[in-house]
Amino acid sequence: MSALPEVNAGATARLTITLTDYAGTSVPLASLSTLTLSVYDEDTDTACNGIDGTNIKNANGGTITDGGGYVDIAAATNAMVSTTAAVETHVALVKFTTTGGLAGNDSLRFNVRRVRS
Repeated sequence: MSALPEVNAGATARLTITLTDYAGTSVPLASLSTLTLSVYDEDTDTACNGIDGTNIKNANGGTITDGGGYVDIAAATNAMVSTTAAVETHVALVKFTTTGGLAGNDSLRFNVRRVRS
């Protein structure tokens, strides 16, 4: 099992997004109806910083072009949910729909590490 990507609590993280159809063809931006992001703590299923179905189609930290782009997950979203854990796992869930009726989603699990001062 490979190690999960890791971000320090309170730091901004960039998530790269690739959008393709079932044949592997890039989804054009003009065909993209919706693109949303949810970030939650894996253990408690708690939405982080209220990011739950948030529009990221060139909004709210998302920069999208034909076939994908990226979203910056804000420092406040990468805060620790637990008051005692040194590390916790968060999940970034991206969902999309197209004007042609295609729908898809993918998720990325990543660790958030408490920074001790």
